Amino acid sequence: MLAILKELDLDYVLYEEKPCAPSLISLYYDEKMEYVPKLEKWQKSDWIAKVIIQWSLSLNMMRRFLCSEENMNLSAKELYNSIRAYFRKIFLYGELINSCYDGISGLGNHIKNMFDLAYELKALGLNVSDDFMVSCLMSSQSKNYNKHSQW
Repeated sequence: MLAILKELDLDYVLYEEKPCAPSLISLYYDEKMEYVPKLEKWQKSDWIAKVIIQWSLSLNMMRRFLCSEENMNLSAKELYNSIRAYFRKIFLYGELINSCYDGISGLGNHIKNMFDLAYELKALGLNVSDDFMVSCLMSSQSKNYNKHSQW
């Protein structure tokens, strides 16, 4: 998807905001005359980029990201960022669940890394409860450290 947008020279809409209108009291005629073509180019590029993004999603992902009213009005940049955040959540959640203590780096460092994952998930809007963190921490330790599982 990014390669297609880059090849069509449309990837700039993923990194740039919509052009801002000049102020009403602006006395610069050139500034006002440059705004309209920039805005039209950005809107057309944004629409094409959204179509390319939508068609590169699977049917289930389309339902997830495009069915709600609030997502229909997203720009290509906002849609792309919401898809990236969704997959980042999945990746971090998998890292948290599948993390294993290696016995070399130190238990404190391992716990810190797991809490860093949990804080990043929380920043992305996925709340991780304390009970879930305890469960993840206990299951990530080897049998030598996991003495509570013997009870």
